[in-house]
Amino acid sequence: MTREEGDNWLQREVDTEGFLPDLLRSAFLLSAKDSSMHKRQRNVPRLARKSRLLSDEVLWIFGPQLPPTCVQKPWKQLYSSVKHGKSFSRFMSKILFRGPTLLIFKDKLGCVFGGFASVSWHKSNKFYGDGRCFLFSSSPRMKIFPASNVNNNFMWLSTNLTSCSNGLGMGGQKDFWGIYVDTMLERGVCRAPCSSFCKMPCLSSSPEFEFEEVEVWGCIPDYVADEKELEAAGVKRKPVKSLDDYTARKDGKTVLDDVEAKAILDAAGVGGYSDDVRAYDAVLAKEEKSRKATREEADAGSDSDDLEYQDED
Repeated sequence: MTREEGDNWLQREVDTEGFLPDLLRSAFLLSAKDSSMHKRQRNVPRLARKSRLLSDEVLWIFGPQLPPTCVQKPWKQLYSSVKHGKSFSRFMSKILFRGPTLLIFKDKLGCVFGGFASVSWHKSNKFYGDGRCFLFSSSPRMKIFPASNVNNNFMWLSTNLTSCSNGLGMGGQKDFWGIYVDTMLERGVCRAPCSSFCKMPCLSSSPEFEFEEVEVWGCIPDYVADEKELEAAGVKRKPVKSLDDYTARKDGKTVLDDVEAKAILDAAGVGGYSDDVRAYDAVLAKEEKSRKATREEADAGSDSDDLEYQDED
């Protein structure tokens, strides 16, 4: 491009703030030996493995927009539709309670876009997240759209509602999303303008589109959700049973006491061989119980006679 075109581009694209200083600093660092100069560079996210949708240039522009905790270690790829298949249940299992994440979508016509989720994804019937969330487009045009502070409709994830949208969404309102992914992970919605993010246009090739590819990256690879976060999301951990509890629960039981296991054996054509034996054992146990009761009655009568005889003496 010409110098004039370059100047216009730098003035128009607010996301390139600091571009020239970083470029010059990087050029001088090629021959600089002072390691302290490296610390003055902007923090650029790194990937633990190569991405099909994220380039180094895009990561460089993301740097100033991200919390410091999200640029300390290489990002981990949590989900890839190429690797894991287009399964929404698997998609959810990979991203729930994994801390801040970056989602990248590519539609059938080649547009690449996505969003940064500042907190862990979890299922809810309400919006959540905070003003650190943002949406972006990387192709055909690189642009970041920060939170507008008009509302708090940043993140949405639901799968069991009957009156609202089920799927994953970022920004906007229900049925008028900034980005929305259906529960088949095949179709999406991207409508503009989006009230939750500043001056956001339609990021996809059309307001309703089909996905070509999806990736999700964990920005804090060693993130572990604590009890407070799980409790706030309405998740209750099941109490861990001790070995004694497990043994007591299983004591005296066989596969014949497990209805599901018995049904599986019957369906496989190998069940029922022990039913008669078990029934015969029940009959024997009943007879033994009856004989025991008879002996106890006889013993009780004998004791009574002895007492009466003693009284007569």
